[in-house]
Parts: sequence; C-alpha cells; structure tokens
Amino acid sequence: MKPIARLMLALSCLLPAAPIAAQAPLPPIDIIVPAPPIELPPPPEPIDLDAPPAPVELLQVLPPDVARLIRTAMNSGDEAAVATMTRFALQAFPNAAQDVQVMRAGYDRAMAQRREAAEAERIRRLAAARITDNWDGSIELGASRTTGNSSSFGFYGAIQAERRGLRWDNSVNARAELQETNGVRSVERINASWRPRYRLGDDLQIYGLAQYEHDPIIGLDHRYTAGTGISYTIIGEPEMTLRFDGGPALRRTQSTGGNVDTAVGGRAAFDFAWKILPTLELKQDGSFIMDGGNESGRAITAIETRLFGTVRARLSYELLYERNSVLGTDSFGTSGRTTLVVGL
Repeated sequence: MKPIARLMLALSCLLPAAPIAAQAPLPPIDIIVPAPPIELPPPPEPIDLDAPPAPVELLQVLPPDVARLIRTAMNSGDEAAVATMTRFALQAFPNAAQDVQVMRAGYDRAMAQRREAAEAERIRRLAAARITDNWDGSIELGASRTTGNSSSFGFYGAIQAERRGLRWDNSVNARAELQETNGVRSVERINASWRPRYRLGDDLQIYGLAQYEHDPIIGLDHRYTAGTGISYTIIGEPEMTLRFDGGPALRRTQSTGGNVDTAVGGRAAFDFAWKILPTLELKQDGSFIMDGGNESGRAITAIETRLFGTVRARLSYELLYERNSVLGTDSFGTSGRTTLVVGL
C-alpha cells in the first residue's frame, strides 16, 4: 500500500464515527392471554369460645359396674332410686342409651305386674273379709282437776274407728265429756254416730247417718238423727283430704221436761285433714243441721303431733251452737282441751 493511503486509513481509525440516524420506536404488541380462574379457599368457621369441647368417643355398651348398680336399685324396689340411677346413666353414657332403656322397660313391666297382683290380692281379701275385720281407729283420753276456791274434776274420752271395704266404708265415732264443779254436774255431754258409705266412684259416695246426742245441761235428754245424702271428695291426696256431705235428715228430740218433737230438715258437713309434716297433722270437721226453726252445729279444729309409736298429742278447739225451740235454748259455747290419742 502506498504511504498516503496508509496515512489516511490510520486517521480514519482515530476520528469518532459519525452518528447514525435514530429510528422511530416500534409500537407495542398487545397479546391477550385469558387468565385462569382463581379459586379462593372457603372462609374459616367462627370459633365459639364458650362452646363445650367436643365429646370424646364413649363406650358403645353400658359398663358392667354401672349396670350392676342399676340392677341393685331395681331389686330394692325403690322407684325413686331407679329413676335417679337411669337418668345419670343416660347422661354419662349416651351411647349406651339402648342398654339403659331395655333395663328400665323390663323393670317397669315387672313393677306393673307386681302392682296388678297386689291389687288382685287386696280385692280378694276385702271380698272375703268379715264385718269385724279391717277396722282401724284411735282412742282419745283427757282429764282435768282443779282445787282451791272451787273444786272440779273433768274427764273426756272419745273413740273413732273406720273400716274400708270393697264398696262399703263404715265409720263409728263416740265421745263423752263429764265434769263436776263443787259437787254439781256442770258438763254431761254424750254423742255417738255411725256413717256407712257406698262408693260410686273415687270421689263420689252415698252415705247414711245414725246419730245419738245427750246433753241435759241445755235441756236435751235424747236426740236421734237419721239421714242420707251425697258425699263428694274435693281433695283426695295422701297429704291432704277435703270432703263435703249434704242431704236430708230426720230428727226426734226429747227434752228433759218431757216434750217430744219430730222434724225433717237438712244436714251439711265437712271433713278436712292436712298432713303438714310426717309427725304433724291439722284436722277440721264440722256439721250443721237445720229443721224448721231449730238449728244445731258443731266444729272442731285440732292439731296432732306424734310423740312415740302410735301415741299422739292432740290440741283441739271446739265450737258448739244450739238453737232449739223445744229445748228452749239459744246458746253458743267453746271449749279447748289437750288430750292423748292412742292408735288402735
């Protein structure tokens, strides 16, 4: 190469290159690609902090020890204990409910059969009983004695007996009260009655009445009463009973002066008993008879408490009313007494 050409080549390498004309930018390319659907997880369940923990898996059958306890209660005949044991067993072992229900069903069938047998035996005995059998009652006794400016002695006695039959019930009541003050008879009262009842149902009865009264202090020598009517039991619970009687009555009255009067009237009576505690009982009974212009009534309120065995203490308050034209009396009296009651 010639020297001039070499010089020109060297100079071209040392000089900066001429700038290249800028080209316009290319437009962007839009590529549309469908996005896959986004699956969000379900929201979490709310947490109840007050909820009890989930129960653990329990036994599928009743444990032998628990079954043995239930059978022991069933063999004892205590229905309240059986109900308690089965209830707690169902709560403690809900998965063994079928076992508990089978045991309880068998127990209920056995108890029903036992009650049916007992009722059949009771009916058989009542049907075969004599009139002197199956009587229950009590004797009430009391006395008083005072000395000093006045001297008095009083005695009170009563007997009450009841008999419950297959259809017929009988009750007998008699009482006597005597008192002498300074050698003079101040109280002489005798009363006796018999009331048969025929049961039409659990609450309804037909009754009869035969009664005798003697009280010469008010001019009553003898008085005989015969009556009949309907008796209805309003309350018949073991702890409380309330019964009303009502019907016609025929009375024959003989005064101490010899006058005799026979009249037809009406009679109403009630009998109430409330066992407040196993050892404490409240009793009320009364009757009212009216025939023509003659009226008589009696009501007793008493509280009895058990002392020991069949012996009870009785505190009573009695109201007596008599308005009788034959006797010439119009009186109202009260008396209170404390007595001992002995069960028969």
